[in-house]
Amino acid sequence: MIFFVGSVLFLSNATEVLAIWLFIVGSFGMMLGAIGQAVYIHERHRLNGAPGARDRTPSRS
Repeated sequence: MIFFVGSVLFLSNATEVLAIWLFIVGSFGMMLGAIGQAVYIHERHRLNGAPGARDRTPSRS
């Protein structure tokens, strides 16, 4: 939503500075979201093992 509003504000020279700041804030928010998701995935793999790791152990039959 922040990027959309920033894009619309770029249409006017009077609101260009606000548009730039909205893009900076939106980019920072996306970066925080990506870092949070990476930490979540890392911790999930650390606690539960990597996907498919349980399938590699040979079964005793």
